Amino acid sequence: MKLLMTCVAPLLLVLGGCVSVQMPAAIAEAQKAAEAAKESKEAKDLIQAARSAAPGGKDKPVIAHSYIGKDNQTLADIKQSCVIEATQKFAQIVGTDVRSVVIENEVVTAKGKVVANCKLVLQE
Repeated sequence: MKLLMTCVAPLLLVLGGCVSVQMPAAIAEAQKAAEAAKESKEAKDLIQAARSAAPGGKDKPVIAHSYIGKDNQTLADIKQSCVIEATQKFAQIVGTDVRSVVIENEVVTAKGKVVANCKLVLQE
């Protein structure tokens, strides 16, 4: 019995070390999905915080848009990008090219990021 334990125990340890399960592709995809979900939630939280920081106005038929600035952009670029994206959104809603007037375009800082909040009204 002692001989059996001295032979079998090391054999089990060696065989136990030889068996491993690897799923790097599945793990990498799960990590990417988790990061994308986290970034999406952070972006939504950031936009919500920026909109709540903006002063309220009268109810008007407008489109409101928020743009999260990048580190290499100037304030003017961030404001311009907000207006461009809002205009594109207006065009998608209407279905054709539109003319709009900017009625509000301001920059706020929310959670350490620079965010532009802009409102455009459809020009008739």
